[in-house]
This record gives sequence, C-alpha cells and structure tokens, in this order.
Amino acid sequence: MIKEGCAPKTPARRGFVLSLDAMLAVFIFILFWVSIMGIMAQYSSDPFNSLLSLKQADDALAVLDRNSTLAGQDANAINSSLGELLPDSALWTLELRYYNYSASGFNLTITNTLGTNSSANSKRAVVTQREFLVLTNTSAPLYGVARLRLWRD
Repeated sequence: MIKEGCAPKTPARRGFVLSLDAMLAVFIFILFWVSIMGIMAQYSSDPFNSLLSLKQADDALAVLDRNSTLAGQDANAINSSLGELLPDSALWTLELRYYNYSASGFNLTITNTLGTNSSANSKRAVVTQREFLVLTNTSAPLYGVARLRLWRD
C-alpha cells in the first residue's frame, strides 16, 4: 500500500543501465556501418575494366610484334599503330629497350619511351611486357623488351 504524499521508490541505477544498453547499441551500429562502407569502397571499382585494359595491352603488343613493327625500331610507326589499336579513351606509355648480344652478355643499346609520359592514375594502370627478337643479317641480333603501361581517364 502506498501512503499518501510519498512517491513510489524506483531503483536509482535503472536509467544508467538503460543508457549503457543504448550506447552499446549505437557503438555496434557504427561498427557495422563502417565495415559495410569499407567493403563497398573496395568493390566500387569494376575489376573487369582493369582486366579488359590488360587484355587490350597484351593484344596490342602481340600485334606489333607479329607485324614486325617493334622490330622495325621506327618510333613514328609504333606510335601510330598503337593509336589505331588502342581505344581513344586509353592513355598509354610504351618503353622500348633493345639489347645487343655479345660475348660479355646482353648490352643495352637503345632505349625509347613513347606515348603519354604521366604518372597520373598509377593505381588504375595496367602494365604488360613482351620480349621480341630483331633478326637481321648480322651475326648479333637484337633482343627487345616492350613494356606497355595503359590507363583510362
């Protein structure tokens, strides 16, 4: 029975426990939200775009090797051929190195860099490499290495 003029007694810690539960729920919600956002940020870039760029770069170097454009060592011909082979949206840098073989081993004789010389978007760039031979009538053929770096705006 409750006496008149007296309020019923309630435990003083009840509000404190409730606020701990609310704080724990908010903390778990924030942790869940941050983890979901982190996972979404990882998969925001399409992995098929980089795979497509890599295949295009591989194919372009294969075509240049098969039609002996790389072996011709003509920078203008290589530049125009890559401009035709690669899509207009692609930016690229091609590094060519030609080695001469002698008794002491391979010696670097020619280095040439073509295309857009920019380090922008390096995270989204794909790089492929192709080795080729430059066969001539001389006794020491040249060995070439073409490294193509491709990225999109």
